[in-house]
Amino acid sequence: MRYYLTIFLFICWNASFAATFEEGLKATENGNYSQAYSIWLKLAEQGDADAQSNIGKMYIKGQGVKQNIKEGIKWLSLASKQGNFGASSILGSMYENGENVTQDYKEAFKWYKTAAENGDALSQTKIGMIYIEGKYTDQNYIEAIKWIKLAAEQGFVEAQGLLGIIYKEGKLVTQNYNEAEKWLKLAANQGHTLAQLNLGSMFIDGKGVVSDYKEAEKWLRLAAEQGNTAAQINLGFLYDSGKLQGTSNFKEAFKWFKLAAENGDIYAQYLTGLMFKAGEGVEQDYNEAIKWFKLAGKQGLAQAQYNLAIMYKEGIGVKQDYKEAIKLLQSASNQNYAEAEVMLGSMYYIGKGISKNDNEAFKWLSLAAKHGLPKTQFLIGSMYNEGIGVTQNYISAYMWFNISVANGYKDGIQNRDWITTKMNKQQIEKSQEMAIRCLNSNYNDCE
Repeated sequence: MRYYLTIFLFICWNASFAATFEEGLKATENGNYSQAYSIWLKLAEQGDADAQSNIGKMYIKGQGVKQNIKEGIKWLSLASKQGNFGASSILGSMYENGENVTQDYKEAFKWYKTAAENGDALSQTKIGMIYIEGKYTDQNYIEAIKWIKLAAEQGFVEAQGLLGIIYKEGKLVTQNYNEAEKWLKLAANQGHTLAQLNLGSMFIDGKGVVSDYKEAEKWLRLAAEQGNTAAQINLGFLYDSGKLQGTSNFKEAFKWFKLAAENGDIYAQYLTGLMFKAGEGVEQDYNEAIKWFKLAGKQGLAQAQYNLAIMYKEGIGVKQDYKEAIKLLQSASNQNYAEAEVMLGSMYYIGKGISKNDNEAFKWLSLAAKHGLPKTQFLIGSMYNEGIGVTQNYISAYMWFNISVANGYKDGIQNRDWITTKMNKQQIEKSQEMAIRCLNSNYNDCE
């Protein structure tokens, strides 16, 4: 009889213990932090890890008790030693960000790893990212995948999405589209926007899955409707391409481009400007086109600067202004934007809107030629042939004529063959070697 009474009293004592902890929670819900502190402190002193963690947090935040960082760390450390991963994770975050403590990445890593080893999926993902970046420890992709996979297998959506992207890209592990699709779908079905975006792109490209534009539209739309600007842009391109219905749906494309533009994406701002300029999916409006080009251009997007330059140069929707056009073209050209380099070089070559300057013309056109533009390569060959903006050089002229032909510019054949009449065999062979070296180096070695 005494035995059963002991069991009864033990059960009642544990029920009372649990209820007391719950009373602490109710006190915090009612904003009575002092009462919660009193309840949890007793439990913490009796060794309850959850209570120790909560007391630690209260000391850190100064809730229900005067702020005392040292005391907070003491209680969080006690909770952590008992396997309370929440306490370990908080300590990791404090040391990582220097919150109320001296920033210490080694300490941060130690506490995050403790939390991860105790099964905290968020910390496992965090440790995985630290190993990928080599931020607080040596870079180790094998360890990274191990920890991220542990979190993913617990159902942690962020880890599932990340793991899917890792398998899709194949940079940290052997590319595996089956694994990518598996993890991306698990995350995407839980509303993970990056997983939805990447899954949509897989169905567009047909990588690891059968190409399915309807399926791509489904996933991209889910991410786009959550405000993911990359998904909004990709969905816009899908409608613009005509792959869904066999014909372009400019109205729907414009809708998604503009939404991304309004969300601050500079490339979408440029695309919105293009559609206003062309009158595709929306009534043509040069003022709106200029507005969106300016927004993207001021943020440094070369494509927007180039298109705005055209409008100033041609006086489209704005008073013709060569000075503004030149300024915009120079800004875009300084970013190695080929079309801007061609236009700027041509303006110097012709002397339209700016003083004719053969040296400047050659400078910008030769840069454009190295982007692989065959017509510009032909022009550079002509400038070398005639000595315009550069010292006359038949070897270099032949090389650029030859390269333009290799890139499909048939008009270069006659000039290439004609210039050989001014060259000896050794010069021709040297020029041919230069052309091969230039092409093989992707235009990095063309001298």
